[in-house]
Amino acid sequence: MSCTCMDRREHIFPPSPRYRSLTMKDSSYLKMVAEEWRLFRDGIPLGSSPTVRRLILDSWRRSRDALGVRDPIASVLPLRGDELTRKLDENRELITGARPVMEQYRALLQSTNSVFLLASSDGVILYRHGAPGIIARMEHLDVGVVATEDREGTNGISLCIMEKRPVEVFGPEHYNAKDHSWCCVSAPLRSGNGFFVGVLTVILPLEEFHTHTTGMLVAAANNINARHEVRDLLDDQQALFELCGGGVLLLDPQGGIKSTDAQARALLGLPSPPRQAEDIRDIVRGGEPFLSLLKRRRNVPPREVTLELETGRQQCELSARMTPGGSMAVRLSPPGEMRRRAAESDERTGARYGFEDIIGSSPALRRCLDLARIAAREDVNVLLLGESGTGKELFAHAVHGAGPRKRRPFIILNCGAIPRELVQSELFGYAPGAFTGAVREGRSGRFEQADGGTLFLDEIGEMPQDAQVSLLRLIQNGEVSRIGGRTSLRADVRIIAASNRDLRQAVREGRFREDLFHRLNVFPIHIPPLRERDEDIAILARHFLRARHGSRRAEKFSPPALALLKRHCWPGNVRELENIVRRAALLASSPLIEPAVISACLEDSLSPPASSASARENPDAGRHRLSELLARHQGNVRAAADALGVSRSTLYGRLARSGLDPAAFRPR
Repeated sequence: MSCTCMDRREHIFPPSPRYRSLTMKDSSYLKMVAEEWRLFRDGIPLGSSPTVRRLILDSWRRSRDALGVRDPIASVLPLRGDELTRKLDENRELITGARPVMEQYRALLQSTNSVFLLASSDGVILYRHGAPGIIARMEHLDVGVVATEDREGTNGISLCIMEKRPVEVFGPEHYNAKDHSWCCVSAPLRSGNGFFVGVLTVILPLEEFHTHTTGMLVAAANNINARHEVRDLLDDQQALFELCGGGVLLLDPQGGIKSTDAQARALLGLPSPPRQAEDIRDIVRGGEPFLSLLKRRRNVPPREVTLELETGRQQCELSARMTPGGSMAVRLSPPGEMRRRAAESDERTGARYGFEDIIGSSPALRRCLDLARIAAREDVNVLLLGESGTGKELFAHAVHGAGPRKRRPFIILNCGAIPRELVQSELFGYAPGAFTGAVREGRSGRFEQADGGTLFLDEIGEMPQDAQVSLLRLIQNGEVSRIGGRTSLRADVRIIAASNRDLRQAVREGRFREDLFHRLNVFPIHIPPLRERDEDIAILARHFLRARHGSRRAEKFSPPALALLKRHCWPGNVRELENIVRRAALLASSPLIEPAVISACLEDSLSPPASSASARENPDAGRHRLSELLARHQGNVRAAADALGVSRSTLYGRLARSGLDPAAFRPR
């Protein structure tokens, strides 16, 4: 031996006093331990102060309890076949991370007779690397051997498992006589979060042990542990990438690809798993716009870009954020995806309005509010009926926010605002690969998202018949089946539906299922139109004016201006009044809004500024005003609806009932 026992650091193991005073070089300690090993094997007591170290003696005792003293060299058969394959698969990451380090450090170790061993946390030898001649002589330490105390007795692997710290076992300190000419140094391996996952061991002849052997082995173990920590961080990063909805690309300051998720790789046409040393220049022609963004070092809000890929052009939406180190995190999405997610996010933030946000004091509104407060207390389906612009969505928010589900999701789906063929997938979601163009991992529907809370189905009268059937089944069974899926999920959802149509008439005409109507019509609330709330017009007008709508001039209405507002029949209801006040606040040239300003703003309304009664008695007046409105906007329904302050679907419905075709008003 080329070192003394005293050269070893105290933190490696606590030596006994006698061990500390002896040297390996004259083998005195080893001879004394060998004699004590023979006595111990034969069951003879070692006395009150044995030479062998205490942790070795404790290990001998555990080994004797498991293996006996008469045949300490007996070994249990190693793992073989499927059992070994499973164990290797379980520790695949450990082996992958440790193998290059073991090969590197063995080359540095000045011993041609050394062997490195890698064992699992339960002592199974997973991999070994070293001198072929030595390996051939150590069949009892083959891959698959369980090197624990109850199988192989005291050795470096078994002692490290017990101590969870670096250990050394010299010659006769081993319980198995086959190892008495060897030195065994072991160190624990840990995962990124510090859990014990395995043991790294070096075995070499006793005479070749050097002062630095233990230090080198511990350094190798620390190297492997650092790799585990980095690997865990990268795995966590990848999991977060996938969880965030996909399309994430991380670039280093030179344009090298540090990490991607599956969606980004698919969008860029990259193979999976990733190739080594990928560069954005090899994927996107000229590396643009990524290299320019890296050079400018500025965050980029969502914008549409066209990427020149090797496979052709790819349109997508791109946003980017710089890191302090100059790297750039990029999010790529199909065109329109970011806007859709933003809209969904806005809809899923929960109820944003309460009963205090419903302005007015008219008897008709007070009766409606009383019913809504009762509905809020009871966990029943609610059907909100009323003309467009009366505030049905405001009531839905308030009912949810005052009810027992107020801390649960409030999800909105406007059945008239999405294509009819997509209603079912929006409601119920779809399984992976359910149809062409579907997101690969599938998507949850609004019912799943609303589980435990409320789903507000606006414009329920626009729902297609096939979706009505599925909705009825869901209400009856409380189960959601995704399109293309094979299993059902329980969904506890309260439904608030709203419609500006006469649903009873739709039932009579066969456009709406009667059984679904009765399921939704548990607690109907009829929201009165603004023309039946004369007392509220001035209150609402003042409320909207206080909001200013960007005006710095208008402060109040003159009495004649308010009188003019009260005489209007308000076919667009509260929404139309809000838009009229907004326009008036912008057009007013003084703090006081006069009748002339109101008259100018009412020119594009559906009805003349007459009394509500005269408007109801003369239905032709509405048709005439519709014709004037279409003529003024040359048949552009969007522009006409914006001017009126109603949705296009509402205006289309009124045009159909009036027998007017917008195409007839367009220039030829």
